[in-house]
Amino acid sequence: MTIKITKHDMLRLKIAQIILLSILLILSGLTFGNTNKYSPEGFYEVENFQLPNGLNIILKPRGNNKTVAIYLDIGIGTSNFSCEKRETPHFLEHMLFTGTDDKNEIELEEWITSHGGYANATTLMSSTRYEVNIYSGHIKTGLDYLYSIIDKTILSEKNFKLSREILFREMGGKPGKIRSYLFEQNVYKSADYHLLETLGLGCSTLYSADTVYFEDIKTAYEEFYTPVNMTLSIVGKFNPESVKEYIQLTLSKIKAGKAASKKNYTVKELNGPVQVDGNFSPFVSSNSNIGILFKGPEKLDNDIYPLIVLEQYLQTRLYNELRVNRGLAYRPSTSLDILDNFSSLSLHTDIDTENIDTALKIIGNEIYLLKSGKINPGEFQSAKKSILFRYAQGYENNSAIANYYLDNINEFIKNGKYENNEDHILKVKSLDLFRISNKYFIEKNKIIYIDTPTLTYNQLYLLLLILSLVIAGFVYRIIRH
Repeated sequence: MTIKITKHDMLRLKIAQIILLSILLILSGLTFGNTNKYSPEGFYEVENFQLPNGLNIILKPRGNNKTVAIYLDIGIGTSNFSCEKRETPHFLEHMLFTGTDDKNEIELEEWITSHGGYANATTLMSSTRYEVNIYSGHIKTGLDYLYSIIDKTILSEKNFKLSREILFREMGGKPGKIRSYLFEQNVYKSADYHLLETLGLGCSTLYSADTVYFEDIKTAYEEFYTPVNMTLSIVGKFNPESVKEYIQLTLSKIKAGKAASKKNYTVKELNGPVQVDGNFSPFVSSNSNIGILFKGPEKLDNDIYPLIVLEQYLQTRLYNELRVNRGLAYRPSTSLDILDNFSSLSLHTDIDTENIDTALKIIGNEIYLLKSGKINPGEFQSAKKSILFRYAQGYENNSAIANYYLDNINEFIKNGKYENNEDHILKVKSLDLFRISNKYFIEKNKIIYIDTPTLTYNQLYLLLLILSLVIAGFVYRIIRH
């Protein structure tokens, strides 16, 4: 049987092929549009579940390495306490390593190190993080260790006193009465301290372990160390099903509790521009340190990604203008600090005291260019690439990834996923920098901070020389008579 294909049939076949090819191209575009060459493979994909007691779990098996990071985040930080009690969470963190119901501090240390692991903890503004890094074959030991210090620690007055002395050593010694008085009177205080006070984040007094008592520690532990206030992040080489079973045997036994009501930090509304100056800080130096800070949006705001690019763009611009082109500074830089409900972008540099006004004008001119839409296209693209390269290199070990998941847990809870940072950075346009610079670089949101030395080294040497001559003359007169 012979089948005849007419010209009309051929035309329809070609149209069908074109339509099919177009569909395939669209589908392939959609597939690859959600990934890019900078994203670590599978980085944003995690397994998440919650234990019956309320503890939140993030699991991320990865790689062929032989280690695993087991990190536990407790929703209690320094900003949740008044100034005189601000060391409470840090104090409590130290005490959880002093001994459990069956092991003292030395035995706890030997237990973890003998299994190829080490443990540490960090107290942040809004959380306390316990970190266990261990040989992957001993992941159960790591979970046992974490469970023990969190749930079986014995809070004793003896360990409380020992921990207080250790805290004093960590903080450079117990603050003396004279130092505390001078600080309270703003006699000896850097511009950074004044800056934090202006934002409502600092204290007018030195906070110390000396004003935290044993009852404060016990109360904080009972109120905040409950599963509903915890998130566990496990990253590395492990069997997810085996780990989930073992978590049920350990961390699920922690007694459930209520979500504690806690004092959260609030950032003051500014009525700028405001200038703050350090007092006797530094006392002796060869140069001054200056900066301009602008308030920004909260962490989950869509403007954060353009701000990240803006910070990198300005980093290059300031370095080129202040150091390369003019030789006025050694380390001009920028910094973008992003907290849950607040961010700030700072532009700062070291500078000779006589050149402070010049440096401020240069920084001001860079801001003016941005707000005028005069953005260098090449430097803009370079800024984006620098960020993407940094992301590509930044999350190559288990510890960094475990920390990332905990640092951005609120984003995960809100959106049900971790956002692809690289995609967001790629989408930033130069017009976004123009828009956000006009939105946030306003006088009302501006703080200028300046630290000038009380004495330069030349002045100090001259003063010492004069003092030496006076003393020598005084001694000579005594000997002569």
